[in-house]
Amino acid sequence: MKKEDYIELYVVGIPLEMTDEGLKNLFSKGGGEVLRATKLKPRNPDTKTCAGYVACLHSENVSLHKGGVLILGPDTHFLII
Repeated sequence: MKKEDYIELYVVGIPLEMTDEGLKNLFSKGGGEVLRATKLKPRNPDTKTCAGYVACLHSENVSLHKGGVLILGPDTHFLII
């Protein structure tokens, strides 16, 4: 697969208890095909959230630009900044 075929998103605010599979399932609900989702270890051990990457195939349902930042919150799954 070529890099042009998918978009990789940097995601912040991921709850520590969420698994990679849970992150993948959350983004799959948006209608796009998620190739992979990976959580990063938090830099600060006292934090309650972490960051990660989600790779999605380009499609009509996934119309985000490279470098887009998404935030997971209690009431919002996708907030583009």
